[in-house]
Amino acid sequence: MYAIVRISGKQYHAEIGNTIVVEKLPYEAGHKLTFEEVLLISDGENTRVGQPFVTGASVDTEIVEQFKGKKIVVFKYKPKVRYRRKQGHRQNYTRLLVNHISTSGSKTRAARKAEVVEEIVAGSVEIEPIAEPVVKKTRATKKASESEAKSATPKTRSTKKVGDGEEKPAAKKTRSTKTVSDSEEKPAAKKTRSTKKTKTSEEA
Repeated sequence: MYAIVRISGKQYHAEIGNTIVVEKLPYEAGHKLTFEEVLLISDGENTRVGQPFVTGASVDTEIVEQFKGKKIVVFKYKPKVRYRRKQGHRQNYTRLLVNHISTSGSKTRAARKAEVVEEIVAGSVEIEPIAEPVVKKTRATKKASESEAKSATPKTRSTKKVGDGEEKPAAKKTRSTKTVSDSEEKPAAKKTRSTKKTKTSEEA
């Protein structure tokens, strides 16, 4: 008896008692896993093909070991420019032991989802409203809210009252325009250099 099961987006041929090597799974050795995404199942006489999964089928496995694959060499070069890069890589894998393949077990997740969708469409299941997520205020949002609050509130001039005991501030001094009275003497005009007489006036 064998089954085609999908694990981490890839399809594997699983048989009872055999091991399969899959991409690394985040579990320790000895951990048991059940995969319900069975695409095909066959017992030699009858074959069931899923659309896309076989309803009620599952594969029970156990992690045997976590190991690294064979080392590969990644070499890059560019001609005529002396560009050479050499790098090694070892991929991580997980080895699974297939313990059991069940054909009529609990319903798969896809089947359960389909049933839930049908119940929601029929109206027998009430959907709870989703609470609005709490948005954390950052510096940018705080500044934006403060600027909006400032622009919303009109600016008013504050009028200060002066009490009886308080002194009023001195008025600002302005430039006084001086008026010259009749009695005051005007300053004497500055003497200018006399123009030189011309030769014609001297002869005369």
